[in-house]
Amino acid sequence: MANQKNEAALLKKVWEIDNVLAAAGVGYTDYITQLTYILFLKMDDEKEEMGLGSSILEGYKWKDLADLSGADLVEKYEEILKELSKCEGLIGTIFTKATNKIDRPVMLVKVIEMVSSIASLKNICKNHTETSSILYVQ
Repeated sequence: MANQKNEAALLKKVWEIDNVLAAAGVGYTDYITQLTYILFLKMDDEKEEMGLGSSILEGYKWKDLADLSGADLVEKYEEILKELSKCEGLIGTIFTKATNKIDRPVMLVKVIEMVSSIASLKNICKNHTETSSILYVQ
């Protein structure tokens, strides 16, 4: 029962983020892609907080993005996408040809704040695969 409430809360938050992205002129396909990038960075950060290490290079992590705003945030997000697309293995695959579609700084700030406000993805779902399946099935 508690897990269903957590899933419902996560889905509600995702739809709220969808509304922000739609207001920014981001189409559905781009919305899914951008949210995937941002959630991946956040989930990697939580994985690292749990002592499980990070798959992301230093300087291109959630913590390097989360406290920025305005043009600095947009520039850093674009730099992160560009650099991670050059990585080998799974990270490079996830970020292949990654580009920023949220070009209005105020909207990107709002999305980052909304993702940050999710209490903890790890408390909602047991693992990252479950989180992704909840988001994509809906």
